[in-house]
Amino acid sequence: MIQGERQFDLVVRMQEQYRSDENAIRNLLIATPDGQYLPLSQFCEIKVESGASFIYREANSRFIGVQFSVEGRDLASAVSEARERVAGKRSSFPSVTNSTGAESTRVSFVAEQMKVILPLTALLILLILFALYGI
Repeated sequence: MIQGERQFDLVVRMQEQYRSDENAIRNLLIATPDGQYLPLSQFCEIKVESGASFIYREANSRFIGVQFSVEGRDLASAVSEARERVAGKRSSFPSVTNSTGAESTRVSFVAEQMKVILPLTALLILLILFALYGI
């Protein structure tokens, strides 16, 4: 639906009797601003196509969740490979963005923490050994 400069997606779900086949949908009567009733087929093209059975939305954007299990390798390398493959297809879909789920985000966060914690732990152990044995 277009209103001035803005464009809106319009989703209508009719009762079963009005959407049972293509012809029933084509013949749905739509009220016009001047009070006439015209069949829907005069306003749009009706065609049957396969697609998603449900459209997920987050922050006013559509999204498709892709899940996969990781066996025989670590999660970080699997997520990295998935990101590379998606990046390779980026030119075909310029408006597509991708993000990873909570588990891979936690793995990345823990990996960053370990870069700080491990050197500090080693330094603390060395300081304790020096204090105890004067090495």
